[in-house]
This record gives sequence, C-alpha cells and structure tokens, in this order.
Amino acid sequence: STLKKMEADEEFFTSKKDQMESEISQLEKDGKSLALRNEELAEQMASSESRSMTEIQDLREKLGKTQSELSQAKDDLVRAQPASPAQPSPTPSAPVIPAKSKVEEILAWATKNTTLVFPCNVQVSQKAITLQDKDKVASIPVAVGGWLRALSYHPSSKEFIVVAQP
Repeated sequence: STLKKMEADEEFFTSKKDQMESEISQLEKDGKSLALRNEELAEQMASSESRSMTEIQDLREKLGKTQSELSQAKDDLVRAQPASPAQPSPTPSAPVIPAKSKVEEILAWATKNTTLVFPCNVQVSQKAITLQDKDKVASIPVAVGGWLRALSYHPSSKEFIVVAQP
C-alpha cells in the first residue's frame, strides 16, 4: 500500500513535471517570438525615422534651391528693368523745389528699389525692441546691439519694416 501510494505520487509528480516543462518550453518560444517581433518593430521604427530625416533633409535642400532660384529671379528682374530716361534739366522759369535731406533721398530711393534693399541685416542701435507675430501671441525682446533680418516694408506703412531673427 505504501509502495502503491509512492508509485501514484511519483506518477502524479512526473506528470506535473512534464506539464511544467512543456509550459516552460512554450513560454520560452513565446519569449523568443516576442523578442524577434520587438527587434523587427525597432528596425521598422529606425528605418521610418531614417526615411523621415532623409525626407526632411531633401525638403530643406529643395527649399534652399527654390530660395536661391527666387533670389536669382529677383536679381534678373531688376537687371531687366529698363533704365529710367534722364530727367530734363529744369528751366529757370520752373518753381524752385527745396532740396531734400540726404536721409529723405535715401529713404525715397529705398522705397522705389525694395528688391535691392531687402533682405538685409540690421542692428538695433537706439533702444531695445520687441518682436511680435501678427496676432501678437508671441513676443521676443531684442536688446540694443542685437541683429535682425529686415525682410520688407510693412504693408500698411513705409515707416516700418518687417523683420525676423537671423
């Protein structure tokens, strides 16, 4: 009876051992499968990230090329404009127009020749300014001595210019 009980116990524990070994083997296979899938996904993400970075770089290169072409086209347009005919000298009977100051002459020339003036770098010289977007959501202070990139005259007033950070 003790022998039979021992044999029954041995048979029970042997079947439990076999069952546990089978489960361990299955878990090891599942773990390997998950590790392999994890590697595949990591490779896909790296490949996708690499493609995205490559696409971004390609777009930046295209943007640079397009900006260069636009600048060249502006230069060509300025060169293609006919020279203005010489103004006839005023007759003595014409009313005398007071001479403009040098600054007024420069500003008048700059207003007429914006493609030659803009874009250009300018330095904040008299007092600090604050840059703002058109909706006045963001504001960036620029101290005296700071540099900005002048892009054009402001559309609503030739007294102001549109600037950006360099």
